[in-house]
Amino acid sequence: MSKSKGGYGAAIHPNYFDKEQTDTCFESNGIISYKNEKMGVMFADDAPAHVVFKNMTGIDNALGLSVAAAHGESTEYNNNTMQLHDSNIFGESPMPDCSQNGDGGYCFKDLPKCGFMSSFSQWKGRKFHPRTPSGKPMHTADSFASWGTTALFNDNKFHNFYPKTATGAQ
Repeated sequence: MSKSKGGYGAAIHPNYFDKEQTDTCFESNGIISYKNEKMGVMFADDAPAHVVFKNMTGIDNALGLSVAAAHGESTEYNNNTMQLHDSNIFGESPMPDCSQNGDGGYCFKDLPKCGFMSSFSQWKGRKFHPRTPSGKPMHTADSFASWGTTALFNDNKFHNFYPKTATGAQ
């Protein structure tokens, strides 16, 4: 389960000591994220051929869930896939975002919200543990796009999404 008042819930990465996960396939399963100011669950790093997210649950995250990847020159055209399957994505929740003097409140009530950020593939990913601050947020592209990657989405359900939130944000 992940919750963050000021950012991302879970930034998922493969086990870099397992060659199968770094070269062939990396899968993350069953993460629950709620009330994150940015993405509840994300991946945007150097990727194996296949990145699979399954059975994820996102509850009222400002930027939803995201599966992105980096496939450089040596792997750009290797039939790469990014996948999100069998997940539940919930829109606005009546539960407060954060405590305000013990009464509860909505810390990011004015942010536009979405259930899912579009997938993308790029040449260069974000470092797992950056050593210097980046001028860009983690969920933005860090390099130019790569080609030959397919994004697949199956059996994902969206719940409680409306044109505007209770506070008027989109």
